[in-house]
Amino acid sequence: GGGLVVHGAHFNARRRHLEKYIALWHSFRCDVLLCITGTPVDAFRPRRGLEFAEAVLGEVRDLQANRPTPILLCTFSGSSKTLYWPM
Repeated sequence: GGGLVVHGAHFNARRRHLEKYIALWHSFRCDVLLCITGTPVDAFRPRRGLEFAEAVLGEVRDLQANRPTPILLCTFSGSSKTLYWPM
């Protein structure tokens, strides 16, 4: 494949909008790990952000265990507040 895209979705994203991005990444032969936080308020809860980051990194580790590939981190809107600061 072309790599793994860790896609941090923007808040309140509709599934049909996310599917356009997923299709784009798939067109480059990339696998996609879509990351969606529970609520926008999670951005202001450090413990929740850490838990979310640990879960995402654990999933990336598991996906990369048998077939290491390049990883692309991609975020939109406020997702970076909850996803990236703990990483």
